[in-house]
Amino acid sequence: MSLIDYLEDRIRQQLRTARDLATSLNGLPALPSISRQGTPAPLEQNPRFQQLQQRVQNLTNEREALAEERDALTEERDALLTEGQGLEARYTAIETDLERDRATIVTLIAALTNTNTALATATAALANAGGPAPPAGERAKRESIPKPQEFDGSQDQLRPFIAQLRTKFLGDAHKFVDVQHRLAYAVGFLKGKAYEQILPLIDEGNINIASVEALITLLENAFGDPDRVRTAERNLQSLRQKNRNFSDYLADFQRYAAEVSWNDAAK
Repeated sequence: MSLIDYLEDRIRQQLRTARDLATSLNGLPALPSISRQGTPAPLEQNPRFQQLQQRVQNLTNEREALAEERDALTEERDALLTEGQGLEARYTAIETDLERDRATIVTLIAALTNTNTALATATAALANAGGPAPPAGERAKRESIPKPQEFDGSQDQLRPFIAQLRTKFLGDAHKFVDVQHRLAYAVGFLKGKAYEQILPLIDEGNINIASVEALITLLENAFGDPDRVRTAERNLQSLRQKNRNFSDYLADFQRYAAEVSWNDAAK
């Protein structure tokens, strides 16, 4: 039994009691007592009548209080039902968004798998196509690798700067005679806070760093994201296509997925 049903039952019981009392009042004798002068006393002065009348009033007041409490509980119940309907609608909307996001992730994983397969096929084809090196006079002229962009210590520019620096040393390795030459070249593209970080390690005629990779480690410790994988995972979880082109969305997905090193099972 709910609280409202209980209150309604109480009200019905009080009404029955009030009716019984009214019946009792109607059954009182018309002349319950005689005054000193020998005339009948008014009914209102009868003690039994007054007790019954007071009890009827108390029951009436209690019935009204219970009715008000019932109405308040009914309003509260209706408000809770309305809130529950709103929460149910919100839950349904969230489930719909999750299903759409799952479908998008499945599409992205398939696209990424196809891209990796195509890259592996292309790499194998290039390896199989290799033959004897042409004579020195017939070799094509080497294309110079672009210079890296200057780095001022901005965290979001560190990874691109390191990639550009490594690409330069890989593609134009023949242009650098030793480690100091490579370090001098790399330090030349530092400015602002990044240059100030390395400045104490430079003295006359020497850069006191073991290698370019050691320099990169110093820059990563000073300006890199200390939890790059976790940041990439958060970016993946919050990634949405919205109104962007699918190709832009896929590019962001691949970039973050490469940071967290997802394998096929994780994807």
